[in-house]
Amino acid sequence: MYITPYAFDDGVRIDFRSPDQDLLQPIEAFKAAGGKAQICLVDGWHTYATSTRDLNRMFTIIPDGGVIVVHDCLPPSRESASPRFRRGEWCGVSYKAYLDFVFQKPNLDYCTVDCDYGCGIVIKGRSISDLLVENALASDIPARPSADLIARCLANTTDFDAAYDLYAENKTELTRLISADSFARMFAPKP
Repeated sequence: MYITPYAFDDGVRIDFRSPDQDLLQPIEAFKAAGGKAQICLVDGWHTYATSTRDLNRMFTIIPDGGVIVVHDCLPPSRESASPRFRRGEWCGVSYKAYLDFVFQKPNLDYCTVDCDYGCGIVIKGRSISDLLVENALASDIPARPSADLIARCLANTTDFDAAYDLYAENKTELTRLISADSFARMFAPKP
């Protein structure tokens, strides 16, 4: 956990923390302690540089088959997708860092659950279809975006207005969007 003063205590145990945006020290301490995480939640500071850094660093601590859940990758408006902090509803450009990350890594699969500003599900070294429960169909997972759309998305890393326009026009295809109900049906074990 970062941007957490050492005196901060909300009653929940924090094993590795940093008082500022530098995530390297807690991750190195985690690795030195022999840590591997099967699942990580990435809900970092929503700038492009920080979001990209957090995704890449977390990818190093999960083994094949591990999962990264990425928060705030479905901004509901251009204002909420501002690259600069704003009070209130702010997803920043987490969505752009998430998309660039999944399109640049060949050894992962992903989809995005339409809940709570978007929860990206990134699976390292395995296909999402490997994790489906019995009777769920791999065809229920949206197809990957076209190579042309991926190239257009990756070509733009500095003009966040243009990046948002492309995202807004193609978010279902780019993010491989599924509803929360579909996600629960495909992945939740039957009672």
